[in-house]
Amino acid sequence: MHAIARASIPLLAAIIGMPVAAHQSTTLQQSQDCERAPADAILQLPAPVGYWIRIVCTATGHALAPASGDAWEVHQDARWAGIPAGFGAAGGRNELYFVKAAVHEVGGSDEIWAEQLFAQRAGFALPDGARKTYALDLTDNRGSQGRVYIFAGDEGPVAGVACLSTCEQTVTVTVTHP
Repeated sequence: MHAIARASIPLLAAIIGMPVAAHQSTTLQQSQDCERAPADAILQLPAPVGYWIRIVCTATGHALAPASGDAWEVHQDARWAGIPAGFGAAGGRNELYFVKAAVHEVGGSDEIWAEQLFAQRAGFALPDGARKTYALDLTDNRGSQGRVYIFAGDEGPVAGVACLSTCEQTVTVTVTHP
Protein backbone atom coordinates (compact mmCIF):
# COMPACT_ATOMS: atom_id res chain seq x y z
CA MET A 1 0.00 0.00 0.00
CA HIS A 2 2.77 2.43 0.94
CA ALA A 3 4.60 1.62 -2.30
CA ILE A 4 1.50 2.51 -4.29
CA ALA A 5 1.05 5.79 -2.43
CA ARG A 6 4.74 6.67 -2.82
CA ALA A 7 4.63 5.87 -6.53
CA SER A 8 1.49 7.99 -6.95
CA ILE A 9 3.14 11.22 -5.81
CA PRO A 10 5.52 11.70 -8.76
CA LEU A 11 2.78 10.58 -11.16
CA LEU A 12 0.25 12.99 -9.67
CA ALA A 13 2.75 15.85 -9.77
CA ALA A 14 3.61 15.05 -13.38
CA ILE A 15 -0.05 15.05 -14.38
CA ILE A 16 -0.99 18.31 -12.60
CA GLY A 17 2.34 20.09 -12.75
CA MET A 18 3.94 21.74 -15.70
CA PRO A 19 7.45 20.56 -16.58
CA VAL A 20 9.24 23.66 -15.37
CA ALA A 21 12.26 24.16 -13.18
CA ALA A 22 10.12 25.46 -10.31
CA HIS A 23 12.81 24.69 -7.78
CA GLN A 24 15.03 27.34 -9.38
CA SER A 25 12.22 29.88 -9.67
CA THR A 26 12.31 33.42 -8.39
CA THR A 27 8.54 33.74 -8.84
CA LEU A 28 6.11 32.82 -6.08
CA GLN A 29 4.00 29.76 -6.88
CA GLN A 30 0.37 30.43 -7.75
CA SER A 31 -2.34 28.63 -5.81
CA GLN A 32 -4.42 25.97 -7.52
CA ASP A 33 -8.24 25.65 -7.63
CA CYS A 34 -8.70 28.47 -5.09
CA GLU A 35 -11.11 30.73 -6.99
CA ARG A 36 -13.69 30.71 -4.16
CA ALA A 37 -11.29 30.82 -1.22
CA PRO A 38 -12.33 32.89 1.81
CA ALA A 39 -11.09 36.49 1.82
CA ASP A 40 -8.76 35.90 4.79
CA ALA A 41 -7.12 32.81 3.25
CA ILE A 42 -3.50 33.16 2.21
CA LEU A 43 -2.96 31.76 -1.26
CA GLN A 44 0.80 32.32 -1.65
CA LEU A 45 3.61 31.61 0.76
CA PRO A 46 6.42 34.08 1.52
CA ALA A 47 9.77 33.82 -0.25
CA PRO A 48 11.88 31.79 -0.55
CA VAL A 49 9.55 28.94 0.48
CA GLY A 50 6.84 30.29 -1.81
CA TYR A 51 9.11 29.51 -4.78
CA TRP A 52 9.04 25.81 -3.88
CA ILE A 53 5.64 25.15 -2.25
CA ARG A 54 2.16 26.12 -3.37
CA ILE A 55 -1.26 26.09 -1.78
CA VAL A 56 -3.92 23.91 -3.39
CA CYS A 57 -7.61 24.11 -2.53
CA THR A 58 -9.20 20.68 -2.32
CA ALA A 59 -12.54 19.14 -1.40
CA THR A 60 -11.18 18.59 2.13
CA GLY A 61 -9.66 22.05 2.63
CA HIS A 62 -6.48 23.85 1.66
CA ALA A 63 -3.13 22.06 1.64
CA LEU A 64 0.54 22.57 0.91
CA ALA A 65 1.79 20.86 -2.22
CA PRO A 66 5.04 20.79 -4.20
CA ALA A 67 5.79 23.47 -6.73
CA SER A 68 4.43 22.85 -10.18
CA GLY A 69 6.76 20.35 -11.85
CA ASP A 70 8.28 19.01 -8.60
CA ALA A 71 7.15 15.95 -6.63
CA TRP A 72 7.25 14.97 -2.96
CA GLU A 73 7.93 11.44 -1.86
CA VAL A 74 6.29 11.03 1.55
CA HIS A 75 8.04 8.75 4.06
CA GLN A 76 6.59 6.95 7.09
CA ASP A 77 3.09 8.31 6.44
CA ALA A 78 0.11 7.22 4.35
CA ARG A 79 -0.90 10.66 3.03
CA TRP A 80 -0.24 11.48 -0.59
CA ALA A 81 -2.13 14.70 -1.23
CA GLY A 82 0.02 17.21 0.64
CA ILE A 83 0.09 18.77 4.08
CA PRO A 84 -3.40 19.98 5.02
CA ALA A 85 -4.53 23.09 6.85
CA GLY A 86 -5.97 21.85 10.13
CA PHE A 87 -2.87 19.64 10.35
CA GLY A 88 -4.85 16.41 10.14
CA ALA A 89 -8.38 17.56 11.08
CA ALA A 90 -11.18 16.73 8.67
CA GLY A 91 -12.94 19.49 6.78
CA GLY A 92 -14.78 20.39 3.62
CA ARG A 93 -13.87 22.76 0.80
CA ASN A 94 -12.80 26.10 2.30
CA GLU A 95 -13.55 24.95 5.86
CA LEU A 96 -9.85 24.61 6.72
CA TYR A 97 -7.36 27.05 5.27
CA PHE A 98 -4.19 28.94 6.14
CA VAL A 99 -4.52 32.53 7.41
CA LYS A 100 -0.93 33.30 8.40
CA ALA A 101 2.52 32.24 7.17
CA ALA A 102 6.01 33.39 8.11
CA VAL A 103 9.42 32.13 6.96
CA HIS A 104 12.84 32.47 8.49
CA GLU A 105 16.20 30.77 8.07
CA VAL A 106 17.24 28.64 11.03
CA GLY A 107 20.69 27.70 12.20
CA GLY A 108 22.57 26.39 15.20
CA SER A 109 20.78 24.05 17.58
CA ASP A 110 17.38 24.55 15.88
CA GLU A 111 18.85 23.42 12.55
CA ILE A 112 20.56 20.41 14.14
CA TRP A 113 17.32 19.47 15.91
CA ALA A 114 15.35 19.71 12.63
CA GLU A 115 17.88 17.49 10.83
CA GLN A 116 17.69 14.92 13.65
CA LEU A 117 13.88 15.03 13.60
CA PHE A 118 13.89 14.40 9.84
CA ALA A 119 16.27 11.41 10.20
CA GLN A 120 14.30 9.94 13.09
CA ARG A 121 10.92 10.25 11.39
CA ALA A 122 11.99 9.42 7.82
CA GLY A 123 14.13 6.46 8.86
CA PHE A 124 17.23 7.72 7.04
CA ALA A 125 19.62 10.67 7.10
CA LEU A 126 18.90 13.97 5.42
CA PRO A 127 19.78 13.70 1.70
CA ASP A 128 23.08 15.18 0.55
CA GLY A 129 23.06 18.69 -0.74
CA ALA A 130 21.12 20.51 1.99
CA ARG A 131 22.88 23.84 2.63
CA LYS A 132 20.21 25.95 4.36
CA THR A 133 17.24 25.22 6.57
CA TYR A 134 14.10 27.35 6.60
CA ALA A 135 11.18 27.26 9.02
CA LEU A 136 7.71 27.94 7.64
CA ASP A 137 5.32 28.77 10.49
CA LEU A 138 1.63 28.40 9.61
CA THR A 139 -1.63 29.21 11.35
CA ASP A 140 -4.99 27.96 10.08
CA ASN A 141 -8.40 29.60 10.41
CA ARG A 142 -9.15 27.65 13.60
CA GLY A 143 -5.97 28.83 15.30
CA SER A 144 -4.01 25.59 14.92
CA GLN A 145 -0.32 26.13 14.32
CA GLY A 146 2.29 24.04 12.56
CA ARG A 147 5.86 24.33 11.39
CA VAL A 148 7.49 22.94 8.27
CA TYR A 149 11.28 22.73 8.06
CA ILE A 150 12.54 22.94 4.49
CA PHE A 151 16.08 21.78 3.73
CA ALA A 152 17.35 23.58 0.64
CA GLY A 153 20.34 22.98 -1.59
CA ASP A 154 21.90 24.98 -4.38
CA GLU A 155 18.95 24.32 -6.71
CA GLY A 156 16.06 24.42 -4.24
CA PRO A 157 14.52 22.10 -1.67
CA VAL A 158 15.83 18.56 -1.15
CA ALA A 159 13.65 17.50 1.80
CA GLY A 160 11.30 18.67 4.51
CA VAL A 161 9.67 17.69 7.77
CA ALA A 162 6.30 19.07 8.86
CA CYS A 163 5.23 19.20 12.49
CA LEU A 164 1.44 18.85 12.50
CA SER A 165 0.41 21.04 15.46
CA THR A 166 3.20 19.47 17.52
CA CYS A 167 6.24 17.52 16.42
CA GLU A 168 4.74 14.35 17.88
CA GLN A 169 2.97 13.90 14.53
CA THR A 170 5.08 14.63 11.46
CA VAL A 171 5.22 14.24 7.71
CA THR A 172 8.64 13.83 6.07
CA VAL A 173 9.24 14.30 2.37
CA THR A 174 12.09 14.23 -0.10
CA VAL A 175 11.80 16.37 -3.21
CA THR A 176 12.20 15.19 -6.79
CA HIS A 177 12.89 17.76 -9.48
CA PRO A 178 12.19 17.04 -13.16
